[in-house]
Amino acid sequence: MLSTAARLLPAFVFALATVVGCERPGGSLFDGQQGPPRVLTAPVVERELAFRRQFPGLTLARRQVQLVAPVPGFLVEQSAADGAFVQSGDALYQVRRARYEAELERAVGELAAARAALDNAEVALGRQEALWRDRNTSEADLLDARADRDEAAAAVTEAEAAVELARISLADTQIDAPFAGQLGRSAVSTGSYLNVGEPVGSLVQLDPIQVRFEIPERVYLSHFGDLSGIDRVRVGLLLADGEPFAGSGRIAFFDNRVESATGSIATFAELPNPQHRLRPGMYVKVLLERDLRIPSLLIPQAALLTDQLGDYVYIVDADGRAQRRDVSVGQTVDAHIVVTAGLAAGDRVARSGLQRLRPGIAVDVADADGAAGAGADDNAGSKPEPAPDPKQPATDADGEAQQEQQP
Repeated sequence: MLSTAARLLPAFVFALATVVGCERPGGSLFDGQQGPPRVLTAPVVERELAFRRQFPGLTLARRQVQLVAPVPGFLVEQSAADGAFVQSGDALYQVRRARYEAELERAVGELAAARAALDNAEVALGRQEALWRDRNTSEADLLDARADRDEAAAAVTEAEAAVELARISLADTQIDAPFAGQLGRSAVSTGSYLNVGEPVGSLVQLDPIQVRFEIPERVYLSHFGDLSGIDRVRVGLLLADGEPFAGSGRIAFFDNRVESATGSIATFAELPNPQHRLRPGMYVKVLLERDLRIPSLLIPQAALLTDQLGDYVYIVDADGRAQRRDVSVGQTVDAHIVVTAGLAAGDRVARSGLQRLRPGIAVDVADADGAAGAGADDNAGSKPEPAPDPKQPATDADGEAQQEQQP
């Protein structure tokens, strides 16, 4: 009886012959494509792009204040309704005045008494000085008269200060608007007793309004480090509903330090807000535009690859071989992306067939008819990349990637 190995040997030989017969010359058993991989390329294009950047931002009140009771007493009147728009100096709340009017009258009376006492002390001192010249009084009596006069003068000064304090307290019974703005919801109701410092409401200035956003340190150093041209930067906003804000503003100031955790500097812009459409606490997109053209290198976004080492592309060298180039990238412009380091104008980057590329491998570049030929000139065998629009917003060549996130 034949062994199991002897019976399986013919089948194994037949299968091996079949596999070997299917193998293509110059190829591999598991390689479905013959010859070098075919790629389409695109040139690295140099363009001058306008300075346009976009950052997430948060609206802030330029001025806001918590209104508190400066004197104790019963709240007898709210002169402006909750939510009302008021002007600087408008009356907002009124504390009962009667007590403070009485204190002022008492202080005025005490001042009058102090002045009368001072007049008497002046007369007594004059009498003692006349007697001293005739040697008809003692030096001790003269000194006592002078001391009484000085004490009476000090009492007048103290009484005058008491009158002034009483007038201030009486004036403080009326809480006025320190600036123009919108009154918030009142914290107390009419008839409530207020202690000193107790909050009664809030006032927020809405016109102009501020916007806070973070600028990367590199952008700040490249464009604003010496603060030159800051007045030529136009600030616009995109609201949460996607609509642009009608007005435009300017950068007001930069914070006095860079946040080490984020590598960015807080920037504050001011915009006119006469219709009060913007309110503090709104998330917006801040659009910066400057009359400045920046030379930039662009490549198709399809050519950009990323691995653990970072961003890179494959270029096709003069020998028709693929070479890896590590790059630094900036903002996107239509279907292109700005390259800030790693490439030069005129380099050709592979933008299709990237899966089979390895450094140093020979490639075939498709020509205009779709045929393959090592070192062929262009990527004309496919739909050409659209030219980048130099008016595309949020574009720069400083290498800082735009982050669409809430601050």
